[in-house]
Amino acid sequence: MSAKLAFTCCALLGTCAYAYQHVRIIPMATLHETLLWTFLAPFFASQGYFLYVRNLENDPTLDTPSWPPPSLSQEYPYARVLCTVSHFGFPDMRLWGARDRLGRELVLKLISTTSSPTPELLALQRLNTPAARSDPRNHTIPVLDFVTWGCLVFAVMPRWICAFNIRFRTLEDSIVLWEQLLEALEFCHEQRIAHCNILDQNTLVNVLPGDVVDFGIFDLNKDCVFAFIDYGFASVVPLNMALEDAPLRHNLRLDFRRGLQGRGSTCNPFEADVLFLGALMQRHIRMVPDVFPEGIQLVERMMGLHGARVPSASEALRDFRTIKGKLSRATLNHEFVSQRWDGRT
Repeated sequence: MSAKLAFTCCALLGTCAYAYQHVRIIPMATLHETLLWTFLAPFFASQGYFLYVRNLENDPTLDTPSWPPPSLSQEYPYARVLCTVSHFGFPDMRLWGARDRLGRELVLKLISTTSSPTPELLALQRLNTPAARSDPRNHTIPVLDFVTWGCLVFAVMPRWICAFNIRFRTLEDSIVLWEQLLEALEFCHEQRIAHCNILDQNTLVNVLPGDVVDFGIFDLNKDCVFAFIDYGFASVVPLNMALEDAPLRHNLRLDFRRGLQGRGSTCNPFEADVLFLGALMQRHIRMVPDVFPEGIQLVERMMGLHGARVPSASEALRDFRTIKGKLSRATLNHEFVSQRWDGRT
């Protein structure tokens, strides 16, 4: 390697390492990440991953690579493609769109440095062992590959969309989602991983709609698979540690969730996950209090409302399945008038 190339590599590594450590204070679209990803494009191509191209005229989107052509017959763990995908939204400097040699849609994410493994790397490694992947409750985004370049570690994942970009027609549709997410939470907690940032945007479904006219409005298919993503805020503790003994987290931003105001930002991370999921469920099922009262009561317990003890993920899943088993066909077929609770009922 020439001295000039060595200097360039070191400079880019230093820039990226700094950017990774300070990612939350750097603007989303900067020159640094474009230069970095462009510089790394030949390396990723040598690994079989072909990067999307930055569209400087339509920032912050990325255009599809000129090769390979898109695959329209993708199977799990890849997304079901409903129509041609033409661009990639640019949500975070650590993420970049790509395709593999067969034209399947991917996302590459910078997750760690080799010298200081992050909780996200530790969580994804633990969730993607053959044993972990064989568990049917493991509804977390599959990692297809871990790629290391210099001191940087990237995760290669299938590209899916936000679960709440689809329309849930009936209560039964939404129950498919919530049961899978409760299963995922139980499994993660058994693996002693707390997500600590359960939000709408961190929940995906294995679909890519492409350029749909009414983006995000299409019917739910029962074979949809939902998954948690983004373990950048995760807590990962030893497998033999009791959940209640996990170190407290002090930056959990519980106050930002409707119904959790006053809880502050310090909490056991595993209890916080149940609180977060309860708050998320509240937004999407509280519109039907007369139709699903026991479900809403469970959500309130998960949020610790009215002085209730917050159940564990396993307890919440058990109670949810009990409630589900009592629902009549008429209740399951109840159609949603709106997709989100407006906070008034």
